[in-house]
Amino acid sequence: MATGTSGCFHRRPGQFPKKLIEGLVDSFKAQLALDFKAHNAQQTTREVLEQAAKTSPQAKADLDKRLEQSTPPEGCEYIMGVFWEMGRCRPQGYAGPLAITHTEIEAWSRLYGLRLTPWEVDVVKALDAEYLDYVNKVNHHGN
Repeated sequence: MATGTSGCFHRRPGQFPKKLIEGLVDSFKAQLALDFKAHNAQQTTREVLEQAAKTSPQAKADLDKRLEQSTPPEGCEYIMGVFWEMGRCRPQGYAGPLAITHTEIEAWSRLYGLRLTPWEVDVVKALDAEYLDYVNKVNHHGN
């Protein structure tokens, strides 16, 4: 177990199987779709569905389904936490967020005393690529 900035990250021993990584990326995409607020949006999709779910059984069912889809596979929660922690200090460019670099990953790891394995770095980079693709799509092309 290694500690992070906001509690404990319970690391999964060994290497992530490819299917597990795919499940993690899929749940991450679903989480982005629920919780990312585009620069011109007043609310996240989650906020809209939570409000609608108060009066609509269909909206409640849709929210429940999306929440289930956004739940990372068991044992993978920590790597999402690592990604979000690193993302808090990501560089920003003129057109929006920039990729988290290997140098930033190394610096973050040193600062917080969490030495990531190469496959964990690969997972963080994969999540980062998905995040940047999603942000670009939403902010520049609409939903």
